[in-house]
Amino acid sequence: MRSIFRKFLLASVLCTANIASPSLAAEPNANDILEAYDADMDWAKAGLVGMYSGMFWMNAFLKDDGQPKLYCVPDELGITPEQNASILKEFIKKDGRAGKFPAGLALLTAYKFTFPCN
Repeated sequence: MRSIFRKFLLASVLCTANIASPSLAAEPNANDILEAYDADMDWAKAGLVGMYSGMFWMNAFLKDDGQPKLYCVPDELGITPEQNASILKEFIKKDGRAGKFPAGLALLTAYKFTFPCN
């Protein structure tokens, strides 16, 4: 159990490592990061990439430990920053509450919805 916690903590750090912004003391919600992304703000683009990267590695750790992955992107699909934003926007259209979630949680939930595991 402690191993899973350490891996989750590492994934959490990786998810948030690239979204640091002097103007943000806490993680932005999904609506805020998408608004900044659409305004071509570098921190928002880096944030989406960083969150995706952290979630990718979290899934890799889970798989390595024989645990079920949280979402299952097809192997032949490489997710681009634009696709991250699109996946998040589409999920918020389906469930508007997700726009108020912390951005990382909203993106993870969007991935679970968009790429469910069998």
